Amino acid sequence: MRIGFFANDDVGVRAVQLTLACEELDVVLVAVPEAGREETNAQLQAMAGDRPFARIGRRLEPGFVRHLRTLDLDYIVLAWWPYVVDRDVFSLPAHGCLNFHPGFLPYGKGMNSNFWAVRDDEPFGVTIHFVDERLDGGDIICQRRITVGWEDTGQTLLTRAKRELADLYLTLLPDIVRGQLTRSPQASTGSFHRRVELEAASELDLDAPTTARSLLNLLRARMFTPSRLTTPPPGALIFREDGETYEVSVSIRRRERDDQRSDTRKA
Repeated sequence: MRIGFFANDDVGVRAVQLTLACEELDVVLVAVPEAGREETNAQLQAMAGDRPFARIGRRLEPGFVRHLRTLDLDYIVLAWWPYVVDRDVFSLPAHGCLNFHPGFLPYGKGMNSNFWAVRDDEPFGVTIHFVDERLDGGDIICQRRITVGWEDTGQTLLTRAKRELADLYLTLLPDIVRGQLTRSPQASTGSFHRRVELEAASELDLDAPTTARSLLNLLRARMFTPSRLTTPPPGALIFREDGETYEVSVSIRRRERDDQRSDTRKA
């Protein structure tokens, strides 16, 4: 099986490592985003070795697409890829184009699913799915639910999603080798959010009615650093008053029960 990788960040590094370690799979291309972290881009370039390696932007050059057509690809794998891929690319592989998505599809389509899962108390997890014309709407191959607790924030969910996606991909490798990936159409329910929605959702209206639950959910949801976002300040909710802007975050820690504290003292 001939695999072309569009790989980004630590998830991309781990996915390429796992694939290179599988003798039945042949990595024939590694592409990284120009705007990706230089550290991981350099790691991926080193891992590519003598294989074709490319740094590419949101819009692919025609020459690069023509080169993809010559590779006789069985799969393209989008491992934490930050850009939407056009049909002239995702339709090239014989067996399909796979995408790593940090959301429990059909919930969390689009961007920042870790934020919306906490704020709106909706299911969260990770999904590997086939790519088609619909944004995050292709058939599901496999997915894993991640439980969200009160001590979680947008950042803890993002970190866990990265780890779980790499582990989920590892379980999928035997099916990729056989070219026998299952596919299940997504339900018509779920949720979808665009990148620009996060900015409006990151500002607290001091006079708007709310509940303690909703406020705590919003505060901890916004405690993460979104990619390529400079305003509002990453990692915090903001509010404004008298011409000043304030940042606010929250820390939630589960208190041990009396019986747990007693057991600890006895030990």
